[in-house]
Amino acid sequence: MRIYLIALIFTSFLSSGCALDELFTQNDKKVERLDHPFPTSNLPPAALINASRVDTLGRKILGTNPDIKVNPLFLTVGLQTQSIYHTGLEQVIITEGLVQRCKNDAELAVLLCNELALMEFSRQAANEPEPRPRGEPPLAPPITGDRGGYGGMGSDMTRMAELAKWEERNPRRDSSPRRPNPQNIEDSARSYAIKAGISPEEFSQALPLVKFAQTNAEKEKGKMGN
Repeated sequence: MRIYLIALIFTSFLSSGCALDELFTQNDKKVERLDHPFPTSNLPPAALINASRVDTLGRKILGTNPDIKVNPLFLTVGLQTQSIYHTGLEQVIITEGLVQRCKNDAELAVLLCNELALMEFSRQAANEPEPRPRGEPPLAPPITGDRGGYGGMGSDMTRMAELAKWEERNPRRDSSPRRPNPQNIEDSARSYAIKAGISPEEFSQALPLVKFAQTNAEKEKGKMGN
């Protein structure tokens, strides 16, 4: 029933001339797009059999991996390009051409597991605390004059001591956006796949297809950037 509703909604949006952007609007708020290589309008729906295959596998992976905290919608679009990507933490979108290229469900499941691993990385990175407290530490009032004080310590040295304590409590960390480590993503995807019933051998055999799909997605994003 879920698949029929997805297909019906997707088809009705396209037939009415609405852009795909509207499908990705929830509560009047646009969903943040990540790794989005395709135009956002006039994407044709996929055949129901392919959409059902993707959704069933995606739900199975999520059901066997309670440690995955994202709960995306799995959408298949009727394009013959062979790519997979995600939009924010809301959707995993795969092209029908890539679904048809998968020789078996194990290959398709590995593709979905890899994309879910990327989404989990994004979720965890977004929930990390601030790199360090904003602003500088409060200025401690001077205890003595610059040249006096107990033991000869002046206000300048007191300030240096306070700064040293603050730095120790709040070490500097890289505030630039985190980038996923490919090996960590692969390890997470492997764990998800094995829990979903994919053997380690099947996972390894599907890795070339994962890299192929990623390369295609990067090419598509490059075309969109031109």
